[in-house]
Amino acid sequence: MDEFSMDSLQQFLDELTRIAENSYNIITESGDLISGIEEIFGSLVSFANTSVIALIFLVGIVCAIAGFVFNALLWLLGAFPLYSLSKKAGYKYSWFAFIPLLGGLFHLFVIAATPGEKKIQVGNKMKPISRLNAFLIYIIVNFFGTSVIVFITSILSMIPIAGQIIALLSPVIALLPFVLCKFIEFIFTRDFINLFKGEKKEHSTHAIIIVVLNMFTMNLARVIYLYTMLKCKPQSN
Repeated sequence: MDEFSMDSLQQFLDELTRIAENSYNIITESGDLISGIEEIFGSLVSFANTSVIALIFLVGIVCAIAGFVFNALLWLLGAFPLYSLSKKAGYKYSWFAFIPLLGGLFHLFVIAATPGEKKIQVGNKMKPISRLNAFLIYIIVNFFGTSVIVFITSILSMIPIAGQIIALLSPVIALLPFVLCKFIEFIFTRDFINLFKGEKKEHSTHAIIIVVLNMFTMNLARVIYLYTMLKCKPQSN
């Protein structure tokens, strides 16, 4: 980096020297001070434009590398406690936590699958569903839910009277897939906490706070909470 900086500085000084020499020759040979100044100014502008483009390109490369390193470190920061806790609970695919694909879906999958065969119960009247099926529902709704809702509401909105009501409610209806996904995240997070800390009502509150804060902190809220659980041992498997 020092060598690159010295070379760049030397090139800059050489270019300024060349411009100065050309400027002197132009003024002395042409005898026209105004045209000489204009040509000097043109040379300086051309050089400045080239330097700015090079500088922008260099800054872009540095920012791209810094962004990649930052995201990699952030991913590893979240993967380590999740892997440790999941492995402690006996989940054989805990290494999935280190797969940096699909925007954190592998992290959520490990959180969902670690409690094992324990099914998800929503309310007293609904039939329990397996954790794998719940995760598949999450993926489908997360990737296609909004598009399907928009398509259905656009068709129903053509119905007289009822269509007008649906059109008015369409912004709220469009949020349903998002709300469902966050609800599933809440269940997975709550059950993961309960696995290591026992089933307590306050853990539901913790899970809600984590899911909400994750939306604004790039999942850092969950990562921090997982680090607080590293000394915990699974109370059931």
